[in-house]
Amino acid sequence: MNLDGYLMDGRFAADAKKLGYESTTFDATLPAAAFSERLPAAARASLAHVAQMLTNGSFPELYSFGISQHSWAFDFAANDVEVLNADFEGDLSGDVFSMATDGGGNHYCLAVDGKVVIWNHEESNIEDHTQFASLDEALWALLHYEAVKDDKIPYDAIRAAFAEYPAECGVAFLRDELDER
Repeated sequence: MNLDGYLMDGRFAADAKKLGYESTTFDATLPAAAFSERLPAAARASLAHVAQMLTNGSFPELYSFGISQHSWAFDFAANDVEVLNADFEGDLSGDVFSMATDGGGNHYCLAVDGKVVIWNHEESNIEDHTQFASLDEALWALLHYEAVKDDKIPYDAIRAAFAEYPAECGVAFLRDELDER
């Protein structure tokens, strides 16, 4: 499945509308230039597009990707919160931008390499097995994951697409959660 451009070309918004998700809105600021300039161009454009959708009220309200004024741009360093790598080493707080929470205290962050990573609040680290290759992949997977959980679509409708992903990635992590239902 080719998800390149899923956010920017309107497929994400169209899918969210078709699934009946309400929108959320607030004035979303972008990260400082020191962070943004380190992002790959596609990730930078996608993040700006999410901020625009939030500001104009067209971003879907998803529980499992809970964007709010408290999670968007949460400054780990300023709040004296460690962000460690999977081996519990190094401070990555300057290498991630918090976008949302998962409803359980973990943060979805955009990393400087363009991947969407999950900061685990219990371990204060970024886990390797929950990373998404891009915002496009993360938002596609999370929207459809939530739609299955909300009984808006049957799991069989997306099972094959989720199965295309290897173990040890964000989509596989969500797939495993759906398989356990």
